[in-house]
Amino acid sequence: MSNTEMSNTEMSNCIECPETREEFKQLVKQNASKVVIVKGSATWCGPCRRSAPFFNECFNNLNKSKLLISLDVDEQSNVAAYLKIRSIPMHIAYISGEKQYINSNSSEESIAHFFKQCEQ
Repeated sequence: MSNTEMSNTEMSNCIECPETREEFKQLVKQNASKVVIVKGSATWCGPCRRSAPFFNECFNNLNKSKLLISLDVDEQSNVAAYLKIRSIPMHIAYISGEKQYINSNSSEESIAHFFKQCEQ
């Protein structure tokens, strides 16, 4: 995640994705009391960059204890393969440590719906 993207997201709730599948699994498990959102993207992805401000706004407005894991599919390809990310942007929500919701669309409507699901 670029510094610009991070500056628009609550910094204390945002971390870079670990390098390995095992570290990723452990991170999700350790944060099972939170809504864990994985944001899969890449620096070269236009739709990822265009949707980032709205995504960050929705994340910041999520009224739950939360953690954002920023996953660059090129840099953390091991974890991206584990999550079966085939297209980007990809947003995955873990609730109580379990994968619950997936969004693979950059439209504001789809992102808003994804976060509405996470509020439940």
